Amino acid sequence: MNADRSEAIGPGSDGRREPPKRGDLLIDRRAGRPGLVVRLLDEYVRLRPPRGGLPWIAPLPAVRQPTDEERQAAVLRTRVLVWRGAAR
Repeated sequence: MNADRSEAIGPGSDGRREPPKRGDLLIDRRAGRPGLVVRLLDEYVRLRPPRGGLPWIAPLPAVRQPTDEERQAAVLRTRVLVWRGAAR
């Protein structure tokens, strides 16, 4: 496991951490919610749920990289939703 996963993302004091990119999956620590990056706004990031829905804004220190399990769960839930929609 990567020890960095629980740290806040974005440029740190060392300047080595890269800001998130559009389409990156992040976890909003405040509610444990996964979200896809829609836009970067200075010290904030606009996220939207992976399965669609209303976007929200989170401060960069409040978001983190997902664990491998969180990433797999988000991908699986999205695929199941698409598959169920196609079956109807």
